Amino acid sequence: MVDSLRSYIDKELAAHYSREQITTVLLRYHYSRAQIDAAFDGADADPSKPKHSKVKVALTVAGICSMLLVIGFGVFFFFGERVEVGVLGVTITLPSIELAPGEGLRFGYSVSGSGEKVLRTSLLFEVFTLQDKLVTSSSDEVMIQGKYQGEKTLSLLQNIAPGSYYVKVGATYKGVSKASTSNFKVVSTPAVVVQPDSPLRCPSNCDDGNSCTTESCSSETSFRCVHDVITPCCGDGICASSEHYQTCLKDCDAPASAGTTNLFEGKSIFEEIDTISEIGKRDYARALKLCSDIEVVTYQHRCYTGVAVSARNIGACSEILDDPSKEDCYFDYSIGTREKEMCAKITKDSRRDQCYMDFVTKGDYSVCDKLTNRYLKQSCASMKQLAELNLEGFEIEELGGTDPVDINYENLPAGNVFIGMDPAQIAAILAQS
Repeated sequence: MVDSLRSYIDKELAAHYSREQITTVLLRYHYSRAQIDAAFDGADADPSKPKHSKVKVALTVAGICSMLLVIGFGVFFFFGERVEVGVLGVTITLPSIELAPGEGLRFGYSVSGSGEKVLRTSLLFEVFTLQDKLVTSSSDEVMIQGKYQGEKTLSLLQNIAPGSYYVKVGATYKGVSKASTSNFKVVSTPAVVVQPDSPLRCPSNCDDGNSCTTESCSSETSFRCVHDVITPCCGDGICASSEHYQTCLKDCDAPASAGTTNLFEGKSIFEEIDTISEIGKRDYARALKLCSDIEVVTYQHRCYTGVAVSARNIGACSEILDDPSKEDCYFDYSIGTREKEMCAKITKDSRRDQCYMDFVTKGDYSVCDKLTNRYLKQSCASMKQLAELNLEGFEIEELGGTDPVDINYENLPAGNVFIGMDPAQIAAILAQS
C-alpha cells in the first residue's frame, strides 16, 4: 500500500501540487498522517511525469458531480416546491402622449398572472409629476386568470400645469406587487373664442332620473331643461284613486288575499326587485318575505339590499348569508342612506375605502383618518386643507352622480384640483385665478 501511495504522491508532485494540498486530499480519503508521511519520505518528484493522473481526474469528476447534485437538490427544495402563483407583470398602452389640461387620460393595460388559478388582484392607477408628486389616483379590483386586459380613463385636472408626467399602473396579489409606467405630456391649448352670433343649444341630456317627470328643452325654455311632474304617477309613493295594486304595486298595497303567486306576473325580475324595495318603505316585514321567495340567490341578495336602503333598515343585509354580497349590501346602504358609520361594517380595506371616499368627494373630511390606502388618505388630507383655507370666492363643489362601486378622482369637478398639493401650492394657484 505504501508503494501505491508513494506512486500517487510522485504523480501529484510532478503535477506541481504542494505537499499540503496532497496531504489534505489523502486525509479526506482516510489515510493516516503516519502513512502519508512515510510515503512522502520515499517520494521523488520528477517534472517529466504527467501532470494529471487518472486518480486526480476521477477525484475532480467525483467532486463536480457531488457539487451538482447538492446544487440541484437545493434548487428543487427551495424553489421547486415553493413557487406560488401570482402577478407576473403589467403593461400600459397610451394611444396619445400629448393631452390638454382637463382632457381624459385614456390608456389600455394588461396584467398577466401565473398558473390557472383565479387571482383576486388590486389595481392602483396613479399619475405623477416627474418629481414623483402624486397628481391623481384611482383603484380597482379585478379577477385575473392567465391574463387580464382593461381600459381606464383618468381626467386631468383643469389647472394642471403643462409639462411631462407619467402614469403608473400597479397590480398587487397577496402583498406582492408588479407595476409599469408610461410617460405623457400636458400641452397648453389656445382658448376657444365663441362668436357672438353662435346659436344657443340645449344640453345633450335633460334626464333627471325621475320617472315621474317629463323633460323638455327648446328656445321656448331659453334652452334650459324643464321638468314637469306627472300626476298621478306610479312610483311617487302615493296610491291615487286611479291606481291599483295590480297596476302599481309600488304605490298600492296588495291585500293579503291576493297572495304572491301572480303578484309580479308579466314583470321582469328587475322590476320585481324595484317594486319590493318600494314596498319596503311601507311594509318592511312583507318586503323581506317577498325577497325570500326569489329563487335565484343573486337576485335575492339584490332584493335584500334594495329593501335595506329603501326602508333605511340595515338589518335586511343580515338576511344575506354570502359574505361578499353582505358587504356589498353594507356598501350600498351606507351610500344610499348617507350613513358613513356603516362603512365600518365592511371588512375588506379597499372596499371600505371606496365607501369612505364617496363621503370625501362630497365634502365630508371627517373620515380621512379612517382611510387605509395612503394615497387616498393623502388626497383626502389635501382636500381638507383646501376646505380649511376658506378663501373668499372659492367653493368645493359637491360631486354628483358618482357611481359608488368605482370611486375615483377622474369624476372630480374642476373645483377639486388640489389633490396631492401642499397649502403653498394651493395658495399660488388661487392667487392666479
